Amino acid sequence: MASDPMKRLRGSPSFYGVVAALLLVVFVAAALFFARAIRVEEQEHLAQNDAIARSVAASIEAREQGYLNVLRSYARRSRFRESMKRRDRTERASRNRRRTTARATPFVTGTEG
Repeated sequence: MASDPMKRLRGSPSFYGVVAALLLVVFVAAALFFARAIRVEEQEHLAQNDAIARSVAASIEAREQGYLNVLRSYARRSRFRESMKRRDRTERASRNRRRTTARATPFVTGTEG
């Protein structure tokens, strides 16, 4: 009762169908896993770029605020000069008060003085 090998291969198409279906499931699962991994990596990359952009924007805003403070300082100086020309004591006094309060911050050099 020797069986023919060709007959065995042709005799079980359901076995090959099951193997093909399992391989298809494995390939689909692997493709979905890699697609999700790539999506997560892209989201992390975008979040990192967003954090970098926010820090750069904060730095630029701080620099612009410094420039604005310098401009305001020069604007006050022109008002001071104009008040000197007009001999307006109240403007000069208010400017001097602002300058002395800004400089009145104490600091300690050490225990020796």
